Amino acid sequence: MSNVIDFPKDGADAYSSVTGKYLLSEVTVTKRADCKFPIVLIKDTGLLHEHANEFLLMRFNHPSFIDEELEEITYTTLKNYADHIRYWLNICSLLDTSYLSANYHFMTSVLKTMRVEGTEEGSISNYVSTWRLFYKYLDKVNVPNLMDLPSKISAKRMLSEAEQEGDFLNYTKESTDAEYKADPLINTKRIKSASSYTSQVLNIEQMRALISELRKIDVVYAVMAKVQFDTCLRLNELITYFPHTSNSLNPNFMSWGEMYTKDVKHQTLKFIGKGQIEREIDVDIQTMKIISDKYLTAKIPNSDITIYADRKLKFQTTYLSTKAGKDSHYKIDSDILWIKEDGTPISKNMYQKAFRDARKALYQKEILPLNIIVRPHAMRHTGASLRLVKYRQETGIEIHIDNDGDIHAFLQGLLGHERLSTTHKYIRTVRSQAFSNLALKTIIRNEDLWVDEIATNSTLRKGVESIKAQK
Repeated sequence: MSNVIDFPKDGADAYSSVTGKYLLSEVTVTKRADCKFPIVLIKDTGLLHEHANEFLLMRFNHPSFIDEELEEITYTTLKNYADHIRYWLNICSLLDTSYLSANYHFMTSVLKTMRVEGTEEGSISNYVSTWRLFYKYLDKVNVPNLMDLPSKISAKRMLSEAEQEGDFLNYTKESTDAEYKADPLINTKRIKSASSYTSQVLNIEQMRALISELRKIDVVYAVMAKVQFDTCLRLNELITYFPHTSNSLNPNFMSWGEMYTKDVKHQTLKFIGKGQIEREIDVDIQTMKIISDKYLTAKIPNSDITIYADRKLKFQTTYLSTKAGKDSHYKIDSDILWIKEDGTPISKNMYQKAFRDARKALYQKEILPLNIIVRPHAMRHTGASLRLVKYRQETGIEIHIDNDGDIHAFLQGLLGHERLSTTHKYIRTVRSQAFSNLALKTIIRNEDLWVDEIATNSTLRKGVESIKAQK
């Protein structure tokens, strides 16, 4: 089958099977150079982890072999599977336990620790789901192991209001309950079912403080957060598809300077979204200006070298010569925009960690209440909520579930989501009292997000004052 992913047959020594000495080894996840398929490697050896990689191959190519109810998945979802397996294998290694010797009681102790550390139950559920399939696969191919997980049990739950309203045949049904398979390893009481995104929408002061904290960690994170807010891109879409220059997917993509010279106010960005669906959005010239002014053309203090040029050089001369660089899918001519100060390409984990560190600082300074969840996806929720407010002002359409058809069409074009229940959450967010102060702002201006620099940079301040005088 032409669509089947497999490992190369040459270089057999580099793809040795797992032996007893590697059953306790830590692993890492990388990508094949010729495609996006994730690979699990035994750390510091370059050897493939046999069971982990065979599981990923089977899950992607022949899901029904593991479970008849499994459907095909995308590379992005498969990468999540690989990360979940990496997490499990490394926990086993840390606790000096072979994953083939780990049992139900061992897993429950791990889950208990994850809960104590504050891992959300929804995330735990995702991990457990992958781990179940991994051991189910091992059983299918007769790999001896001691994992004895209890079976899932049939259960019922009441459909949410949004689900009922989104089902036009709902009135014909005798029951509003839905059957599902409950996992006894999951504590459903810990799973929070939010009816809105209020806890993930920041007001202008919180947004300004977040940008400031991210800038202290690395300016690239502050710029990325602003771009994500402006575009409402998902994390993977922002990191993987926002280009530095034109490329095969976006052959006409322009820099801020090109847009300014040609008097273009916005341009189209194409990318592969959730579900491997090609989408496109408009990118405003002001977003491109932020990227240019704060990152691409901004100079290193006391130097004539720009921040981006310095990082790109380190990427080419330092990062690509490291083991991580050699194992990555990057090449010397890769179109890469987001780079750390040391030349390392920004990964999802790096960006998420920057948000965790910034969130911790904001909590300690009591700038951010504990009920507000700050993470990269909050930029998407905040940006979408503000645009929905602007949509109401421009169209006169009241943000209410009665008008969910028009609102859903607007948000679907902006965000790419399919479920009507997601639109209902945004409607409730905008209508909530907690969001009222934020709604007054309609959209966060660049000046507000960079107020600290405006105060200390006289040239920038004069430029801003000049623009205001022209209005």
